[in-house]
Amino acid sequence: MKLDLTVTVSVIIALSAILSPIIVAVINNRYNLKLKKIEFASDKKINSFETYLSNLRIYLNFPKPEKYNMYRNAMSTAILYASQSTLKIIFEIDDCISDNKLGNINNEIILNLCKSFQSDLGI
Repeated sequence: MKLDLTVTVSVIIALSAILSPIIVAVINNRYNLKLKKIEFASDKKINSFETYLSNLRIYLNFPKPEKYNMYRNAMSTAILYASQSTLKIIFEIDDCISDNKLGNINNEIILNLCKSFQSDLGI
């Protein structure tokens, strides 16, 4: 059996036309899955930072044991996503709270914490 060049080229083009969309779809789906995972992690990070700041402000305004527990729970989530520089500020604030020196936590420290959170989020 003799292969004709036109038949061979036609078969190759037909296979390319069939396989190309399949390969593109697989690559696209993998990329989209990775992108969704990144978006999900980013949303979790934003939510944990917002919850931490909210509970910190609530505790500083109303230092009661139940508010302290809410603050500690939010802190435990926020430290999962925080960078080293942010952790330093979080632990500094926590030390002041543990030592019952709430007056040492001023707006400048909280502003630095917010800036550090922004940096962690890439904003």
